[in-house]
Amino acid sequence: MTKVGFICEGATERKIVESNNTRNLLTSLHIELIEPIIDATGKTNLSRNKIDPHIQRLKANGAEKIVVLTDRDGDCITTTKEAIGTDKVDLIVVAVKQIEAWFLADSECMTTICNTEINYDTPEEPAMPFDVIKELLIQHTSRGVGGKTLLAAKCIGNGFSIAKAAQHPQCSSAKYFVSKLAEFYVEH
Repeated sequence: MTKVGFICEGATERKIVESNNTRNLLTSLHIELIEPIIDATGKTNLSRNKIDPHIQRLKANGAEKIVVLTDRDGDCITTTKEAIGTDKVDLIVVAVKQIEAWFLADSECMTTICNTEINYDTPEEPAMPFDVIKELLIQHTSRGVGGKTLLAAKCIGNGFSIAKAAQHPQCSSAKYFVSKLAEFYVEH
């Protein structure tokens, strides 16, 4: 098992990583999740000078690899990665627009929460996937969702899986996340 620590941009990313489905995925990839899962409480807290204490904490807890999970939020992926710095981080995963696109990519989860079949063709295309999901919920259930953290809880509670999102042909960032994690496995 490779011991991996996660630093997440915010609460939504943290909820995704700490979910049972993600824990099961990590176990299937021979990855031991090192606690705590860090919520950096915002993209600006992922800068080189602010991320180091989080890295040190995870390494002190036994992490062999460090993963940062963040959104692009309009910046280019390279700029986002450069701002974080790669010298002490093993993997930086940047959701193409926002992490909520991964929820759109999981058709089973979207179908469950919307009470109707939802197969969203281009989950990483909308600038604001949260707004798309909110509109789908209003349209199909006559109810929205209070905020991104509540949406994450709703999706996770209804079976959201990064593995299923990664199977979507138009969700490259989830696919990248899973494939790069799979590369961490080193037989001991």
